[in-house]
Amino acid sequence: MKRGFTLIELLISITIFSILIALAAYSFRFNIGIIKKIVMPYPKQAMGFSCLNDTLKSIFYFVGEKKNIIGDKKFFDYFYGEKNRIKFITMGKNGPMLCKLYLDNGTLKLDRVDVYARYNNYKDPYFVKSKTKSTFLMGGVEDLDISYLSDGGMVHFVKGKVPRMIKIDLTQNGKHWTFYFKVESNFKKKKDYAAYFYALTK
Repeated sequence: MKRGFTLIELLISITIFSILIALAAYSFRFNIGIIKKIVMPYPKQAMGFSCLNDTLKSIFYFVGEKKNIIGDKKFFDYFYGEKNRIKFITMGKNGPMLCKLYLDNGTLKLDRVDVYARYNNYKDPYFVKSKTKSTFLMGGVEDLDISYLSDGGMVHFVKGKVPRMIKIDLTQNGKHWTFYFKVESNFKKKKDYAAYFYALTK
């Protein structure tokens, strides 16, 4: 003769099963909360650092041209480095881009605009407001200090000469960060790029 579960055994089983589900659900929610607190801030910072790293390492040795009052041409390497901002040329997917890294109300920003676009002057490029793309790299930045490795050592100001390395010190939400970016010196590749994009302007 087969014997099934009694009502009491069934109720006890359901109660134990419900308790186990409740404990598992609580543990899962608790762990997810901890993971969010620990992991969530870092992906945004990692993405911002990756974008900054790619941009600075791709700094292009771009020769600009200006004329003085009597019309004589003056050639220069397009790079302006200050203590709290940098303006330079980098190589993007569609060609050279004029970039500016700066701090704006606690946000580290990167502005970019095409150099060889019809609306720009490739000999002395500038930022066209309606065409400039802004990227938010890091928020909560309280202080920004940029220095450059030049022939005379680390300096806070560079004009018309591309440094070998860029050091960025910043304070974000009370924490201090130091980043080092070595400027690549693949002259052969950059020269070929320059020749190709210069030919497009003719």
